[in-house]
Amino acid sequence: MKKHLKTSLLCCLLPFIGFGQDAFEQAKTLIQYEKIISNKQLPAIVDVYIAETAFTEEHRTEIENIVAFTKNPFGVQLDYAAFSLGSLVILDKAMLANRQRKNQVEDYELAQECRANLPENKEDFWADERVFFSESDFACYQQKYLEKHDSASFPTAETYTAKTNSRSPVYSPSVALSVPTKVVDATSQFLVLRVKEELLLAFFDGFLEDIRDSKELTFLLPNTYFLLENNDIFKAPSMGAAWVTAFEEDLEQLPQHLEQLLIATPEYAELRDAPSTQMFLLANRIYQRIDAGGDVDVWQFLEEHYEQFSDSDFYLVQLLGLADLIQENLEIQGTNYWYDEADVDVLLRSSKNAALLFTGLLYQQKRELFKKLKVPIKGQKVPLVDLLQGDAANFVRSMSGLLQAGSQLNLDFQQIRRYEPSRFEEPDMYRNAAINLAHGFFDFLDETVALIHFKDPTAFLDSDYTRLYKPLAFQSLQTLDAAFAKDYGKLLVHSTQLMQPIIEARIVNLDRKLVGLPDVEQKRIRKEIKQLNDFIKSYLYYGGFIVDILSAATTEEVHFIIDKYAAPVQSYRVNRQSDFSINIGAYPGLYSGYELSSDVLESSFVTGVTAPIGLSLGWGKQKMGFRKPESSVSLFLPIIDIGAPFSYRWQNDSEGFPANLTWRQVLSPGAYLVWGLGDTPLALKLGAQYTPELRKVTTRSLEFQTNAWRIGATIAVDIPVFYLKR
Repeated sequence: MKKHLKTSLLCCLLPFIGFGQDAFEQAKTLIQYEKIISNKQLPAIVDVYIAETAFTEEHRTEIENIVAFTKNPFGVQLDYAAFSLGSLVILDKAMLANRQRKNQVEDYELAQECRANLPENKEDFWADERVFFSESDFACYQQKYLEKHDSASFPTAETYTAKTNSRSPVYSPSVALSVPTKVVDATSQFLVLRVKEELLLAFFDGFLEDIRDSKELTFLLPNTYFLLENNDIFKAPSMGAAWVTAFEEDLEQLPQHLEQLLIATPEYAELRDAPSTQMFLLANRIYQRIDAGGDVDVWQFLEEHYEQFSDSDFYLVQLLGLADLIQENLEIQGTNYWYDEADVDVLLRSSKNAALLFTGLLYQQKRELFKKLKVPIKGQKVPLVDLLQGDAANFVRSMSGLLQAGSQLNLDFQQIRRYEPSRFEEPDMYRNAAINLAHGFFDFLDETVALIHFKDPTAFLDSDYTRLYKPLAFQSLQTLDAAFAKDYGKLLVHSTQLMQPIIEARIVNLDRKLVGLPDVEQKRIRKEIKQLNDFIKSYLYYGGFIVDILSAATTEEVHFIIDKYAAPVQSYRVNRQSDFSINIGAYPGLYSGYELSSDVLESSFVTGVTAPIGLSLGWGKQKMGFRKPESSVSLFLPIIDIGAPFSYRWQNDSEGFPANLTWRQVLSPGAYLVWGLGDTPLALKLGAQYTPELRKVTTRSLEFQTNAWRIGATIAVDIPVFYLKR
């Protein structure tokens, strides 16, 4: 980063000597000395000063470089690190002193005695810059003047003091129950509890399996994955302090976990230079650099980040380079403040060449950058340097938004420096300032992109940056902000929008690899693509669960949330994994079918809740043609069906039964073929059974109807209650 020169009289006169990049001030200097540079007699004047003073050939070379640059700012190639205006300033200073001495020579004849070869015409003497009146010549003349005028007071040279441009910072009901009733009620409550447990355990088991199958979820939720993998899954529903801590840390550290995924996994290495990856990494690292405290210097980080990719043709990299370059040249040396619009107006009004010279100096500092940066104009991409050659003035005139963003950035820097000494005592204030500073940087970058579209400002709205890159930076900072503020709902929303384009870029890369690969490899890649397509859905689902848990205020709320998210799991697996098993089981679920009554007029299509309990004979594990290895086939012989009590207890766990019932009222023999659906506790039943008389339980009564045969299908939860053989 450039080093600021110390303030001194010399710096006031020669603010551009040294190697700091300050094209704005250099352009002002070139305009200031425009008359000297354009003087056709300049080579001869330089010859005189080399002969008469300490002016050297090195000074002559510097003057020649200056003249060549001003004649064709984009047509010459300067060694900008060595490009200096010092010789020009020294020459002007010497010429000014000589003119002062000349102005005091009142007696031309006396001057002729001390300085030979003066022009015969007195007017030429005053106008000809090649006539050098040295200090020794002037001392001679002074002596003769005093002798002639009898020691009269001799006029002294006027003292000229360069005025520095200083500025101030801008801050700105129950009955006695019979035994059958008690048994049915207890059984229904048991089934309700077991169904919920099965579904709950299935949810966590599925959670673990989904994380195992997804490298992305493994990286993003490492603490949650660790607990699911190592903690007893049957204890997970308690959602104790360890789980809450794991959930919280995973969400708060989500940006860092995503960065690790992108830089530490070979699968994502190929996305290192992709716009989505780069914008996220840039935003994340800038915030990390600011949040680390100390001497905050975003621009130094930007320079390091740019130099890391400076050999790339990637559009974003070039934009970063241009933003850095402009920042260096619009910051007032020795301060943390920028030139404002008034300064730019003064420069533009000072000379018709001012804008050309300023942009030419920027170009000379990083010529390749201007050649690589291409701006869309009428469907074509034109190098920025070509646009500048013909319309540099409008380029400079379009800097107002950038200057305003720079001024705001100065205020953001001041704010964070104000909280730096007490950042551990007031972490909220400091991190708010850090987020504001990071946002300010990207606002500046926005204005840089708008600037290069100076020929067609509307094209900025259609640019890749506005449509693709800028939203990613915004989502990155919003994710960081939400993580800091512990606003987990906001974090989930913005992190999802942030990750989606990154995942899409990965899918595009995998699609490209499919061409020409063997079938085995294509199958593997397509499987990975499917997992990636499912990733966002899984992330939102499990992320929503975590956010809801963290938002729960009471244990009751936690249980409600877990029940809400629970999806099928666990003892059903014995059926799936055993060659043969016999158990007393239940299949609570939803039925749909046709009931045949002795009264034909009462036969109809029906749906409802069923909870049959009976004997189940199951076959699993073997591969049987249409069946997958993890599925099962069972013959289920129901004996009773307590669907109505089950439904009542599912909705009402405090009120007891309103009346007594008998076994005859829940008797329901039948037969079903059951297909266990894959690696879930769900099962599909096809068959028939004699319906129970009890059809509905309410808080006030039991409702009955005559028996009928029901033929149809049921989707149920497979709950083995007691195994007789396996």
